[in-house]
Amino acid sequence: MIEEKQRIIDESTKIFLSAGFYKTPMDEIARELKISKKTIYKYFDSKETLVKEVVQNFLLHNKALILEILETDNDAVTKSFNLFQHLGKLLLSISNKWLEDIHAHYQNLWKEIDDFRTKMMLANISKLINQGKSEGYIVDYPTEIIVMFFISSIRGILNPDFIIQRNLDPRTLLDHTINLLMNAILTTRGKNLFNKLQPGVIQ
Repeated sequence: MIEEKQRIIDESTKIFLSAGFYKTPMDEIARELKISKKTIYKYFDSKETLVKEVVQNFLLHNKALILEILETDNDAVTKSFNLFQHLGKLLLSISNKWLEDIHAHYQNLWKEIDDFRTKMMLANISKLINQGKSEGYIVDYPTEIIVMFFISSIRGILNPDFIIQRNLDPRTLLDHTINLLMNAILTTRGKNLFNKLQPGVIQ
């Protein structure tokens, strides 16, 4: 039964990320899974419950992948690069329709996502910053200031309101955000290393 529930969540995730969830009927999910709607309702009493569990599962899955990146023995710049690569793939998997649905119909879910990523950054970014400072890759400013600069940039720019209202491409937006962040916090030595990993990003 656990496998069946997870299969419903996994398939719903694919559908919701591509087509959004507000106008996606349960019939479509049942049809894709080749099961009855009754089977879906056995695990989820409403579509809203399914949407919430999909979002929570999505967050936990990506939390595990991010922690895996941060817990390697790599230097801070390589960890940052790998983290941004993951975030880029993540943004490419999310359609504008998904963002529009979050913005228009599920702002409470966006608050959960925003709270989740803020807690993740608060818990982990300071370790990354301190590692980079000790390696000589990150400027020797107070860690708390760099962390808040990082969090404010991510929260302020990578959110549905900002993206939708300006009709921006999320991946391009991430690239610009990375450029600004890395130019601000990396030493010359750190910038040289980052440019070896991703040429042309930092000027």
